[in-house]
Amino acid sequence: MTDGNSVSTSCFKRFPLRIYLTDAAGHEKFSARDQAFDETTWVRSETYPVTSIVGIPKNLAPGDYDLRIALTDEDGKPRIRLAIAGEDGRLRYRLGAVRITATDVP
Repeated sequence: MTDGNSVSTSCFKRFPLRIYLTDAAGHEKFSARDQAFDETTWVRSETYPVTSIVGIPKNLAPGDYDLRIALTDEDGKPRIRLAIAGEDGRLRYRLGAVRITATDVP
């Protein structure tokens, strides 16, 4: 993901990035916090590449999922409205789709 900070000021409080896999109706099937994400150093009108790596649980069913993100409070509740398309009414933003496939890896 590459994000352009189009807000009017910097964010001095940290709002953790949460990554979601949801079904097409928006029901959460998996979510994880990106522990390394920190937007507090971002400045207006700059672009920042973001790479997030999260472990997907082995019991997540194979299938197609929507990939969504949110900036959350410490309890994991989405709190920040972003200046990007795809907001789902819960302050989560759909970035695209992913397909999870079954593997034989133990």
